[in-house]
Amino acid sequence: MGCDIHAYIEFFSKTEHKNTSNCYVGCFSGQLSLGRDYTLFGLIAGVRHSVPPLINPKGIPTKPGLSYEVADDYYLSVVSDEATRVSPNSIRQSLAQEYVLDAQSTYVDDSKMRITNPNFHTPTWVTLDELLTIRKMYLLEIIEFWSNISNQKKSDMLNFIRGIGARELMKYSFPEFENTTLYAAICAMMALERASENADTETRLVCWFDS
Repeated sequence: MGCDIHAYIEFFSKTEHKNTSNCYVGCFSGQLSLGRDYTLFGLIAGVRHSVPPLINPKGIPTKPGLSYEVADDYYLSVVSDEATRVSPNSIRQSLAQEYVLDAQSTYVDDSKMRITNPNFHTPTWVTLDELLTIRKMYLLEIIEFWSNISNQKKSDMLNFIRGIGARELMKYSFPEFENTTLYAAICAMMALERASENADTETRLVCWFDS
């Protein structure tokens, strides 16, 4: 059975996050299709690959918390056992209790109105700078171990990538070796941060896995 990633770009105001306890968090463009890319999964969270994660999984972000759209995908709403209709993002109360008792899930808060989805695992989030470093290491891994190019070309490319900063490396694309959605996600995050007034926007990639 394969493993899939659920990944989202979120953004928020650094000033608002610093000065208020109820910071608005937005979601950009919904779920990203990063594919079943186990090299990338390993670098992001140590999932399904011998490559160790560059940053140990951090769990779901709490300061600030998830955007409405991402929370709606990550959590299940608890409904009564008598409910006539249960949506894909809902779960009956008795079944929710079973998952919690079996330690496959937890309630979000004391109201017991939402639980973590028992089918999801290894939640984490990374900043733009962390994702830039992940992309650099991803290219090195793919070119060195998975490409069929000549030894000389491989050596030249690896030396070039190793010798340049992760942010500067975004000026160059490597179509044969990129995860295209990852590259596009980084471009979007850079644009969101750069275009905001006084560079006040901060972005992050939030993700988790199912298998």
